[in-house]
Amino acid sequence: MSIPEKDLKILWGKAAGRCSMPDCREILVHEASEQVPSKNILIGVNCHIVGEKEDGPRGKSILTPEERNRYPNLILLCGNHHAIIDQDPDNWPIEKLHQIKADHEIWVETQLTNITEDLATELYSDLVNTATESLIFNHWDWVSENAVRLLLSEEFVEGGDLFWHKVQRTIWPGKYPELEKAIQNLSDRLGRYIEHFLNNAKLRENMKNPGKGFFVEDKWWKIEWRDNYDSYAEKSNKWQKQSISLLFNVVVALNEYADAVRKYLKPSYLLFQGKFVVNDSMGFLSDMEPAIHMPERYIDIEGIE
Repeated sequence: MSIPEKDLKILWGKAAGRCSMPDCREILVHEASEQVPSKNILIGVNCHIVGEKEDGPRGKSILTPEERNRYPNLILLCGNHHAIIDQDPDNWPIEKLHQIKADHEIWVETQLTNITEDLATELYSDLVNTATESLIFNHWDWVSENAVRLLLSEEFVEGGDLFWHKVQRTIWPGKYPELEKAIQNLSDRLGRYIEHFLNNAKLRENMKNPGKGFFVEDKWWKIEWRDNYDSYAEKSNKWQKQSISLLFNVVVALNEYADAVRKYLKPSYLLFQGKFVVNDSMGFLSDMEPAIHMPERYIDIEGIE
């Protein structure tokens, strides 16, 4: 049974004609030679998440043959990644492929490269694309959930550092001053937060997934009894409170930034994701009661701002 043409159009459109793997995203449509200028070469593969046949990779499922060939069960990949997932199905289960597909389509939706009209807009779009990807906005609830528990993602820290350095080196065209101010403010707030956090944190590496560890508070002073133990405990408490306040300031800056991007570049930018919040499902800040915090104004922090 073949894949309906409508489902193929949806698949290629939502994937923007790119491989869905986050470490690849190769463009899968190439121009042909000058001898055949009217044709394009397609190098993508319409891959089945649940195998097309029951004896194929990930083939055990209650899906009917027709359902296996519809858009919800398809993921667009390059030839290399198609071979990788089908030859190692245990490492690429159905749930993982659905998540990769969803993440890629969110990435496509939030990219702005398709609206560039001039050099200024192209520059803004490049900065916004960098922020969207390096600060892993599509997993913000997960980032904030851990951050509020004083676990800062290694991936987020590295992305924040990349974004901060890029903003610092930017030559601003001055076309949209409000947007430029919002991007710079986000970079500054992010830089202050990460710098403060790392001043009293150490990396807890993830041995199974390098680069996916967390920075946690360095409580070296608890290992041995010290005469000034109370002083260290007080400093730790102050560091924790300031970390949370700086996190809240980042969230305020994120919402101002997203509003500016929607105003000047792309009205649908992160629109369906909604406002940035601090997800606190374990009630770290609310007496163990699940909560969602929505800071609306900046907090002045003694000794930092």
